This record gives sequence, structure tokens and C-alpha cells, in this order.
Amino acid sequence: MHKRTKKRRKCQLEPLSEHEIMAAVSPLALFALVGLTFDLLDLTVRIPAIVLQAVMGHVAGLFVLSRKPSAVKVAELLGALSHDQLTRLVYGERWTAHAIMLAFVALVNALGIPGYLVIDDTHIPRPRGRKVEGAYWDWDHALRRNMLGYRMVVVLWVAGPWMIPLAFSFWHKKGARPKYRTKNEIARTLLRWTVRRVGKAQYVTFDAWYANKKMFKMCEKLGLEWFTRVKKNTKLNWNGKRLRADTIGRRLLKASRLYRRSVVSGGVARKAVVRWGEQGPFAFVVLRDEIDGECSAIRYLLASTPGPNAAAIALRYKSRWQIEVFFETLKQHFWLSAYQGRTLRGEQAYVALSFLAGVCAQYWAATKTNASLAEVKDWASRLLLVTDKKGETHLTLVRPLPADCLDGIEQAKAIVKKELPKLLQLASPLRKVDSAA
Repeated sequence: MHKRTKKRRKCQLEPLSEHEIMAAVSPLALFALVGLTFDLLDLTVRIPAIVLQAVMGHVAGLFVLSRKPSAVKVAELLGALSHDQLTRLVYGERWTAHAIMLAFVALVNALGIPGYLVIDDTHIPRPRGRKVEGAYWDWDHALRRNMLGYRMVVVLWVAGPWMIPLAFSFWHKKGARPKYRTKNEIARTLLRWTVRRVGKAQYVTFDAWYANKKMFKMCEKLGLEWFTRVKKNTKLNWNGKRLRADTIGRRLLKASRLYRRSVVSGGVARKAVVRWGEQGPFAFVVLRDEIDGECSAIRYLLASTPGPNAAAIALRYKSRWQIEVFFETLKQHFWLSAYQGRTLRGEQAYVALSFLAGVCAQYWAATKTNASLAEVKDWASRLLLVTDKKGETHLTLVRPLPADCLDGIEQAKAIVKKELPKLLQLASPLRKVDSAA
């Protein structure tokens, strides 16, 4: 006889499917969780009362649904809201996304934690959006091809575990609006609006797309330090000569001994003082390191003040990666790209609701040690309110074992034999009520 060499699969907690969620989740527990989060973050009084219940329901649907959270699916899951209520909510008929952004501004001011700002844009694909308002052909870096969709510029406030979007706006191609604005003009407008309401941040960081003289002047007027990356062909003034960034970097690396610093992940960083035209002096850093999640290569960084050392400037610019994590998390787990309407106002409202779900998940992730937003979402989808024999209500967590895990079948049979009579006794009053009806 041949020996059985295949190992049995261990019993592990697997994610609930959509049918399991619909069968096991407690709508009242979800509403209570979202409502409690709003209260703890002081968002309840800042959301229009006329749409508060619908907002809570939509955020609850984003928390638990494993597929695109349409109004029909959310209404079927919760039961307390109708399809029309959720549809009107997403269309933004009685409220605007600006209300949630102001609530986030108030939350940041209430937290009182020193944070920094990140500016970046993301692409929200709409592959079947030929008749969708505000959707244009643009390059999607995740899909690595041109894709029809929205281009959105965001200002993100980051402090510790918190990543809170404070302002966002959509870019439109030339001719689509009476006044054309580039992404850089949109970013400067959003930054000015944010700083005036939140106050001075520690610094602001952005990538090479937003590194230009107008952005530098804007940051100087607002009293903000900035850290950015420049393209290799950017012309800078160094030692009385106007040279390209890659030329300056190459000469810096050859000029003297290379200093290796552990704070830049073992990379090599060298610093010089340069000017960009009439502006400056700025700190210029050539960095050979794995940065922005890319392979090891040479990067050219620029900082508003020449004071910080090369390692500090590299770390400040690396903090920009938090916004990429934020976009990826919202797209994967909170359905940032799942809007199915055709109006731009509806897309703005849907984006704000997705932001709201992500901020609520961050609160619970901050209270649990080493918990990701995906783990918080899975945890929320397993909450269940149950009533015992005495009529007391308890909150429990659904943790079903996979059906193919038969190692403990005998123990499971014993548990079912012991507990099943209690469940039948709990169900008997329900049967009497049904028969009487």
C-alpha cells in the first residue's frame, strides 16, 4: 500500500463570502458600529441630519460587502433603508461632498496631532464610461495602459496611523469646462484651502509632477517646508554653473567618499546646495536607494531649506508613499472605483463616502495593535448581535470553520449534541408566535 504523503490542510479562519455575510451579519450591529464610530470621531453633528441614516447605511455596506456595493445590495443587506434612499444619497441631492471634507478638517483640528501633508493624484477607471460626465482617456499606472476614467487630485493629512483626506478635486481636459485648470493649478488651490483651515503642517511632500516654481512660491507664502523629487533633466545652478540634476548627482557621487546611512535603508545619499533659477538656496540630494516601492536606482531630491542632512531629506520624501498606500487600500477594500452612476456630482459624493469609510476603519485599526484596514473590515463583517434565553442581548464575533476541516469532527459532534437542545429551546417561543399568527 502506498503511504499517504499529502498533508491535511490546517484549519484557518477564511474570509466570509458574500452569501455568508448576508446570512450571518447583524444589520443592527453594523449600524451601531458605524454610529458609534461617528460619535467617537465627533462626525455625527457635522453630517447633515437629513442624510445621516443613509450615510451610516452606505458606510456599513462598504465595510462588509465583498463585491461592488450597489444600492440594491446594501438595501438587501441592511433592510432598514430603501434602494431609493441610497440612490438619492449617492447622487448628492440633499448634501454635498464638501460637508464631509469640512468634517474631516474639524476632526484633524480636534485631534491636535502634528502631521504633514501629501499631494498626489490617482486614476479611477471607468472602462465602460463613454457617456459618463468627467471621465476621459488617461494613463493608468496600475493597469499600465490608457483607460477611460476620472483623474482626481487629493491633499492627504498624515500623522501616525491616521491618513485623512482633507481636499480633493477632479481634473478635466481642455474644452470640457469653461476654464481649464492643470493638475498643478488644482493642487495649489487645494493646498491653499487646506492650510487656511487646518493651520500650519510640519511639511508638505509631492512627486516630480508638482515640482515647479509656482508650487515653491505657494509653499513659501503659506510658511510650509516642502520635500520633492525632480526629474533628471531639471536644470539647477550649482557652483556657478547651470547643470542637469543627473550631472550634479554624478559629480557628487564621484567627488568624495560615499557615506552609507542605515536610516535610508543602506542606500547612498549625498547633499549639495543649489538654486532653481532665481529661487533658493535649496538642498539637493542624490540618492541611490529603493524608493517609492521601485527597484534600486538613483533619485534626485530637492528640499526647501538646506539645513536638514541628506538622510533626513530622503526620509521626508519617502513619507510621500503613505498616499499610495491610502489609494490602494481604498480601491481594494472600500470600493473607491465602484461608482456606477453617470454624473460627476454622484462620483464626488461616492468618493467622499469611501473616504469616510476608510477614516472610520482607521479609528478601529488605531485601537487594535498591528491591525490593517483590511483586517478591520473583515472583523466588522463578522459582528453579530444575539439574544440568549433570558432575553439579554450580547455582541459576538462569527468565526465559522471551513467545511473541509474534519480533524475535529468528533469534538464538533459532541459540541453540537450538547448545545443543540439549548438552541431549540430558544427557537420554540418563535415557533409559538408564528403558529399563533
